[in-house]
Amino acid sequence: MAGIGFELRRLLKRENPLGLIQAYGYAAVISSGPWVLSIVGILIIGVLSYALVLPDVRIVQFQVTVTYIIAISPILTGVFQLDKRRVVLFLTAVFVVLNFILTALTIHLGPPYYGYGFALALLIVVMIGAYRLSRTMARLEYETFMLQ
Repeated sequence: MAGIGFELRRLLKRENPLGLIQAYGYAAVISSGPWVLSIVGILIIGVLSYALVLPDVRIVQFQVTVTYIIAISPILTGVFQLDKRRVVLFLTAVFVVLNFILTALTIHLGPPYYGYGFALALLIVVMIGAYRLSRTMARLEYETFMLQ
């Protein structure tokens, strides 16, 4: 992990869009590695357990429960790590409400739509969060130097 920063700096020194995209791509893959491995592990456990677990609903319940734990734990621990607790609380509340409503809707629509409510709620919250982050970054100098 120590040499990753040097590689990212080398890519950023190219001063072209491809180097920037590669650097951000490498950073995204490195930072999301444990998350991707967890999701792949859940999928493998689900596929291997179809022969062992008789009601298939149990496998889906397990996968949904673990997915919710993986998704909600960073949100809950983020409250303690971030300076913007109000924003995190707002995004968490929006996610919980949207997830409840959209999941209820997908349950009403039937099994082919299970999981879409969670994904749509997460997408909406990520878009709101990206917008808030963009606004904060635009005012970063003011918030850094004038609000101290």
